[in-house]
Amino acid sequence: SSFVEAACKEGDIADLVEGVLQVGSEAPEHMHDDTIALLTWAVLLRLTTHRDACVAFIEDFEGEVPDDLPEVSGSVLDLLMMAAVKQASDYFNTTKVNPIHHCIVESCFCAMANLSPFAEGLDTETCHKFFGLLERVCKSTQTRRTAQGGAVWLPYLLEVVENIVQYQYSSNIHLAYGLMSRVKLFRGVNAIVSELGETVSAPTPNGAGGNSPRTEVSEVGSSSPLSEERVAQWRNSVKVHLDPLMRLLEIVVPQLEAAVEKKDISNPDDAKELIPKSALGLLPAPPAFTTRSLRYCERTHRACEHCLVACLANGPIADLWDAEGQAAADSGDGGGGDGGGKFDPPPRGKSADPAAPKDATSHAPAAAAAAAAATAGA
Repeated sequence: SSFVEAACKEGDIADLVEGVLQVGSEAPEHMHDDTIALLTWAVLLRLTTHRDACVAFIEDFEGEVPDDLPEVSGSVLDLLMMAAVKQASDYFNTTKVNPIHHCIVESCFCAMANLSPFAEGLDTETCHKFFGLLERVCKSTQTRRTAQGGAVWLPYLLEVVENIVQYQYSSNIHLAYGLMSRVKLFRGVNAIVSELGETVSAPTPNGAGGNSPRTEVSEVGSSSPLSEERVAQWRNSVKVHLDPLMRLLEIVVPQLEAAVEKKDISNPDDAKELIPKSALGLLPAPPAFTTRSLRYCERTHRACEHCLVACLANGPIADLWDAEGQAAADSGDGGGGDGGGKFDPPPRGKSADPAAPKDATSHAPAAAAAAAAATAGA
């Protein structure tokens, strides 16, 4: 906490984010991509839990964008949202069979949810990438018509949209237009959620201190059907964020379509001018938003271990561990070379001195004792 506060105070928070993302995109070959991605989003997710950091992210980004990301013309928050969307998209199809990928994708979605109440004036490209991921999740929901697969991530994305609309609507005209132009998509999801509500028994409330229903809906590597309780929990977590959005869409979209038709507008930029500049009175009172973090756990511990071992084994001192190669080199030049072979550990069961007899080590203490006795007698 003190470190983050100092970084925000000194204006170094943008450089910190840029450095973390650059490490993730420029990792050496001996580092596994999953390890770097897990640690990258563990760090970024913990950063987004600090209010001061989220406020500082609103500043324009003037650094160097990582090579694996598109150009960002907005704020540091735009950069983080873009990076989270890309990382989640890359591992989206393997979350059910790979628990590491599941953890990484969930960290990305949680980071976006943490940032959403502070997302002031998102860039057009950021909104485009975000809605692309949202459509992908909604398509999975409509295809499976259940709470499995990609549908498990739907509550996170709806929470992001609701937080932005509730807290930053006036400065996010691009996101508001993208939301209203996809009214059919949201109506389809709402119909599926309502259909599930008719077939599921009464839900059991999620107890205080229990696991989040979002993490319980889709078991990693499990293909068994979900219980009615879990489906009901998923449905409730979707509806709590979807209902306010549907209320807004059902009021604004008919008026917007009528105004566009009346003025014969075909340009999205002109249509955006007709969107209400405020959602006051169209939405319920803003709810208290939730902040999530990733605790130090076995996966992050093993990832740190992997980094240390991989860097020692393949870093600048990697030659010290290549005992066989160095021994072959020494035998080839008669052992007279002045390379690093003398630092290699001896093979098991052999002496460190190749010129010494095999039993020199066992007789060395007796020889030393005899020499000491002779010296004393003299």
